[in-house]
Order: sequence, then structure tokens, then C-alpha cells
Amino acid sequence: MDLRELATTTHLGVPLLLSPPAPADADAIYELVQDPSIPRWTTVPSPYPREFADDFVASTAATWEAATTAPPSAAVAGPELVWAMRVGGRFAGCAGLKRHGGGTLEIGWWLGVPYRGQGIVTAATALLVTTAFSPDYPLQATTVTWHAYLGNQPSARIAHRLGFRYTGLFTDPDAGPCWSAELHPGDPLTPSTPWTAPGEPLAA
Repeated sequence: MDLRELATTTHLGVPLLLSPPAPADADAIYELVQDPSIPRWTTVPSPYPREFADDFVASTAATWEAATTAPPSAAVAGPELVWAMRVGGRFAGCAGLKRHGGGTLEIGWWLGVPYRGQGIVTAATALLVTTAFSPDYPLQATTVTWHAYLGNQPSARIAHRLGFRYTGLFTDPDAGPCWSAELHPGDPLTPSTPWTAPGEPLAA
């Protein structure tokens, strides 16, 4: 089945489409990533000039073009697969799966301020995890991991809500301490264990 266009709905019944970023999205990408929380918690650079958006779209397009001739598998490392999250035809943010090889994918996302608090990332993430494990799609992952910079509680709440199991801290050579969690095929996409012990993401 085609990975390029995936559809679902949010918990509020709002239709959500995931599809590759397009040249027409560049203005929205540039405008939305000016929000300082995006470069704070993601690898999006700051400052982010307008031409970066064009380069980003071109890079993701090249990855998707390659995927049409060689269907991407989680067994083989490769460039990140990136989808635009679209609500009512409007670009809202990006979600992606990094291909580390050996069956492991790493999920990540960023969402523009006007679209937050509507369940969009939760719905998109659930869809990508389901797709990653599905035998009907070429990825067929054995593990989906989640990483977040230490302190990124909004991201942690989404990962926990979707059943990711916290696996601890690790140190990223560029970003410093990060949280880590993972999912496996057959894991329910609902909270399985509390992340409330000292040092865990959602501890009081």
C-alpha cells in the first residue's frame, strides 16, 4: 500500500491527511517554525530563513521519489520519511519516521501554534505507528522509538498517551540529555505504565 498519503481523524472527528510536503507549503513552514518552541524542542534550526523551507521541501521530495522505486523498509537505514500534517487542506506541521535500520524507526513531529490542543499530533502519531507495524505496508518495523529533549513535557504526554514504554535517559552529543521510550508490534496504543517515578518524564 502507498505510504505517501495516509488519512485518519482526530478524537474530535476532524479529518487529518498526512502527505509529503509540497512547494506550496514552504511559506507556511517558514511562518510556523518562527515560533521559538519549535527550534527549542526539535532539530529545526534557528534562525530559519525562508530559503530553508524550500530546501526542506526539495529534500523530502527527493526521499519520496526514491521510495517510489525502492519501497522503504525499517530493516535498512535510510533518509527520514516526512509527512505534512494537513487539516482542512491547510499545512499544520510535520511528522516523520527516521530509519535507523535493523527494524527500528524513530518517530518525531512538530506542530504550528494555531493547531495545537486539537489532538492532531496524537492522531498522526497513532496512524504512523500503526502503519509502521502493519504487514500491509513496506516498513514493517519491529520497534518504534520516541526521543525528546529533557523537559519536553508536551511531547512526553503524547508518547505516554499512545502506550510508549519509557526506557530511560541517554545523552545526545548535540542536544544533551534526552528521554527515550519505545513501542513494539502488538503493544496497545494506550498508557501501559505510569511515567511518574523520580526522573521520569511525567513525574511530579
